[in-house]
Amino acid sequence: MDGHRALLGHRRDVAASESVLLNVSALPPDRVGSAIVEMSAELGERGALFTVDGVRRRPHLTLFMARFPKATVDAVRSAVAALTSDLDRPRAAHTGFHLTPGHYYEASYRRTGPLMALHFSVLRALAGMRYSPGEPVVEDYFAPYTEEQRVNAAESGYDLAGELFRPHVTITRFPEAPKGPLSESEGDLSFEITRLGLFTADDLGATDRLIAEFVLSP
Repeated sequence: MDGHRALLGHRRDVAASESVLLNVSALPPDRVGSAIVEMSAELGERGALFTVDGVRRRPHLTLFMARFPKATVDAVRSAVAALTSDLDRPRAAHTGFHLTPGHYYEASYRRTGPLMALHFSVLRALAGMRYSPGEPVVEDYFAPYTEEQRVNAAESGYDLAGELFRPHVTITRFPEAPKGPLSESEGDLSFEITRLGLFTADDLGATDRLIAEFVLSP
């Protein structure tokens, strides 16, 4: 077991030097973003691992996230830019809030046909450029890592692709299951998707730095 851990640790070190986690997301409007930031700040005081502050970590609805060779970042940005003229502006319909088995707390959105089409458009454009296809790095944010997630990660680089795609805006993550009720916004957090963002992501899967922003054609 110690040898296996050492091998995984070596592979992570190599991956970190050669690649970068990239996240392509729908960016909510200020009304929704402010509500997410407010809830995240409140939960940060209860021991959450990070807060979505609207500056370093911006509210976002992930469409596709994977590890890419560092040399392909400009190509990824160009591929997303090329998509924007042909993509519709789907509505993200807010359905409530959810605490995942990995202790992520999130605002949930309905899996509609137009939103799934946007997810698949981004996936098809980027999956072929990912780092280590077929043998993905087991990322910290995968946990708990099911067999279905493993297959997805091997096939596309994103563990929640396709049938496992769960539209959501992450509010925070806890080190363990929190006790007591969690913050919920009073208003509806639905929105029309008009903008996409390309971010780097950290080891928890949270967006870190905005590389580029794109406006979908009306």
